[in-house]
Amino acid sequence: MTPDFFDEDVEPRRRVTDNIRRAVVERPLAAFLAIMLIAGVVSAAILFNQTLTAPTPVGATLTRNCEPVPPTPPTYVVGTSGFVIWGCSATSSAMRVNAAGTVTPTITKGAEWTTTYIYKTSGTAPTTGCASASITKVLTSGSATSFVAGDVGDWNYCSDYANAPNPMSSVVYSWSQA
Repeated sequence: MTPDFFDEDVEPRRRVTDNIRRAVVERPLAAFLAIMLIAGVVSAAILFNQTLTAPTPVGATLTRNCEPVPPTPPTYVVGTSGFVIWGCSATSSAMRVNAAGTVTPTITKGAEWTTTYIYKTSGTAPTTGCASASITKVLTSGSATSFVAGDVGDWNYCSDYANAPNPMSSVVYSWSQA
């Protein structure tokens, strides 16, 4: 039989063993796991930053390239019929379609101007009248004109005339966008 004094030492020895195990194994393990968790979060958070810039808004469907717009041809014979093209220069169109949308022209013109068009400069220019251009839109004062994505680009004006007076009147386009 074992003496009674050993029974009294069992509980303190177990406490000492438990404290040693905590000090040697559990606390460092908990500290290691805490460090790894923090390191993992920090390393994932600072992998890299990337800024995505906002796109630039298009302010208007249509913008002009010059003012005033000179005619081609610059001269005419009184009493004749024909057509006139308006563009800023041989390399710069009268206006640019920036985006799809709907705009409305108000056209102020004399009676000699029979039809008014715009044509896309990337297509074929008019040769026998404004309607002979390959990509055109007929314009009517006060009526909406729609542009689709494929219309984005440079456009010139064209007007047919009949019985040209002396002098011919200027043509004024006022564009509005809803």
